[in-house]
Amino acid sequence: MKKTPPLLQLLVRNVSFEGLPVVGELTAADLDLPSDERQSCPEPFRLEARASLVSEGVLLQGTVSGQMRCRCDRCLQYYTQECAAIPVCHDYPPPLGETVDLTEGVRDDILLAFPQRLLCSPECRGLCPDCGQNLNVRECACGGGDTGSPVWGALDALQLPEAEGKPVPTASGRRRKGPVRRRS
Repeated sequence: MKKTPPLLQLLVRNVSFEGLPVVGELTAADLDLPSDERQSCPEPFRLEARASLVSEGVLLQGTVSGQMRCRCDRCLQYYTQECAAIPVCHDYPPPLGETVDLTEGVRDDILLAFPQRLLCSPECRGLCPDCGQNLNVRECACGGGDTGSPVWGALDALQLPEAEGKPVPTASGRRRKGPVRRRS
């Protein structure tokens, strides 16, 4: 991982115990944020914070907000993800020189706010595994959206003797009647 260039340099002699406003816009390129076909940040992030002197250095508190352009992991459609009021709170040790670099801390807060699973909505139905139809737009004609995973097909086809008529979950999640075999 390469080091983010120092962008947010705070001149310590300008900071008082009452605080100093730190306000500005930061682009994804400025912060070396990842950008690919899954997610990008076309608009700058807005930083609104206050830096204060504390007994052990400099305290930065505030928020970062912005938007991300994301591609849904299920249906592959693009959508805009709001990143509103990402909390920023960092305690920087006393500087060795005249400045404190705030860049890395703000970058880390933005990265932690990135969703790990990109979904256009929690109810997204994704794509039909057979024909590729976006099931959020309309049902597919092939009926493939209701089939189990072919990877688990061989396990689903196993014929186990039934015990007490209780349903047994299959590998694909469907239920069928039969016993659960236990190892002794």
